Amino acid sequence: MTSLAQFAAEMDEPTRRVVMEMSTFNDFPVPYLRDFARDIDLPVAECRRIVLSLKEKGITGYGPLYSPDGLCVGSSYWLTELGIELRELVRAQTGAKADKVASA
Repeated sequence: MTSLAQFAAEMDEPTRRVVMEMSTFNDFPVPYLRDFARDIDLPVAECRRIVLSLKEKGITGYGPLYSPDGLCVGSSYWLTELGIELRELVRAQTGAKADKVASA
């Protein structure tokens, strides 16, 4: 994989939107992919393609979601620590405001 800074600089706009808006594992609640896609105004299929591509690079993760009571309520995707680092690089490169606060 290219360097993270280079990848950040070369991301297309839909991928950048996904990285900038996606939740981290520690955010609650982490939305389901279809809800996340709707929230950022991307078709679900395109959002899924982007998220899976980012997962191959270790930028997103996938797994179970739990309620505050500890019950498994489904599964979804979130930014990994590498993804949070990528988001910070994008912010630095673009001067974007911190609309998501990394909990990790």
